[in-house]
Amino acid sequence: MPLLYRFYVDGQVVCGDWQSSSQCRYGPREVGTHYVNVEVGQAMRPQRGGRGSPQSGISVVKTSIRHPFEVQQVPPPSEPRPVLLSLKLISLRVVTGEAASFVVSAEGTRTLPSFVFNAGDGSTPQSLDVAEFTHIYQEAGPISASVILPPSIAGRGASVSFEVAPTPTAPIALVLKLTSPTVVVGEPASFAVSVEGTGDIPQYVLDPGDGTTPQARRDASFTYVYPDARHITASVSLPAGIVGTGSSVAFDVTPPPQPPIELTLQLTSSKVVAGESAAFVVSVPGGGALPEYVLNAGDGSAPETRRDGAFTHVYPRSGRFYASVSMPPGAPGIGSSVIVNVSDTVPLWLYVVLGLAAVLGAYVIGRGRRPPV
Repeated sequence: MPLLYRFYVDGQVVCGDWQSSSQCRYGPREVGTHYVNVEVGQAMRPQRGGRGSPQSGISVVKTSIRHPFEVQQVPPPSEPRPVLLSLKLISLRVVTGEAASFVVSAEGTRTLPSFVFNAGDGSTPQSLDVAEFTHIYQEAGPISASVILPPSIAGRGASVSFEVAPTPTAPIALVLKLTSPTVVVGEPASFAVSVEGTGDIPQYVLDPGDGTTPQARRDASFTYVYPDARHITASVSLPAGIVGTGSSVAFDVTPPPQPPIELTLQLTSSKVVAGESAAFVVSVPGGGALPEYVLNAGDGSAPETRRDGAFTHVYPRSGRFYASVSMPPGAPGIGSSVIVNVSDTVPLWLYVVLGLAAVLGAYVIGRGRRPPV
């Protein structure tokens, strides 16, 4: 016959009268010590009683001892701890156009809850639930990024401030060239500015090198007039804040070309006699200083290098000669020449005759002026 079970708690039958299950679920409602015991029984075979009716019953086979157990008060559910978010920037430097890396952690919870990330650059906030993420900033400047919890989660957000730097550009290398073959005082000197590689010419500073104030320019070519002759080093440089290198060029500013010197030779002697000095004068237009010149008397004598404005020359014989002055070889200028007619020396007797004639003429003139007696 199968076994049957009856459970007692504090002497009261629980879980129903005899049952075939050996387990009983019962929760006392009072806090304190309680006792449980079990009776194990077996159904008896029916027996015929009086008047012929069968009788049946339960025969207790075994009774357990009383076992104590405690019932404690269940504490009320506690309030959840607030979640404290922490936001850190793990990128060493934030540059425009490059991904900035962040990491988020939370106190008060075993798992990271969802949160809202505000990049601080005016972009739409993002709902995230990952510990690490990135964001690309497009403009340089100060930033304050933050994370906050959704309204359903109690706690506190966090923020981090940093500077977004502009994307570094390659250094600019300026090149300055003098395009004029020569630089002359008072005439425009032409220059060209370029950048190594490709790209637009940025604003630059020109120093002409003559002591004048540097100029801010942006043109690829320009001219400049130098007022005096000297050695010059002109340069271009970049303004403060622009990374790169400048350039310079050295040259000489030469004086303006002078017009060719024009020499003028004049014979000042009214009559040139062989063996006597013939006087000459050399001049230039405007009466300026005479340069060094070469005299050729034209009589076969060796040419002379001179600088004086007046000189004499003795022709040893009579004849027709061409005296000339010219610039030394290699010196620009225009020479001049004059015809010199040299007569023979006057004989002594002719001087005597001329002298007597002069005396006689004076006597006659004197008698003609004497008053009458």
